[in-house]
Amino acid sequence: MVAAIPGAERLILALLPKSSLTLLCRRRFAGFVNETNATKEARLLLAGPDASGIVASFSHLLFSRGCGIVDCTSESSEIDAKVDMQSQHRHSRRMFFQRILFDYSNVSVERNVIEDEINDLCLKFGMKSQLVRICNE
Repeated sequence: MVAAIPGAERLILALLPKSSLTLLCRRRFAGFVNETNATKEARLLLAGPDASGIVASFSHLLFSRGCGIVDCTSESSEIDAKVDMQSQHRHSRRMFFQRILFDYSNVSVERNVIEDEINDLCLKFGMKSQLVRICNE
């Protein structure tokens, strides 16, 4: 199961134009393959420490499974470095946030396969994610 980002859905709802709010479905991501809804889009929200390769890794994962990226936005917090007094190593606590809107009409695998791969990448980068299906209801 994909880990939820606390308050992320509320933040996205607050930032969306009112016309877009009707498109956001409250129920969790129901599935990919053989879906009957006319709109086959989903939103992946990511948050965690900034690192090289995050955008490329998640984009490649979606592309390799037949998904097309419709929109992608990302932001990083200001650098907040601290020095570990024992090891004298400097650690960056810069945070990275990304929202990927993607079309899964041509997806080649079941939803749980993509969720597992998202979780693997989140573990690699120390991130949290939330996957939300968007539908017209």
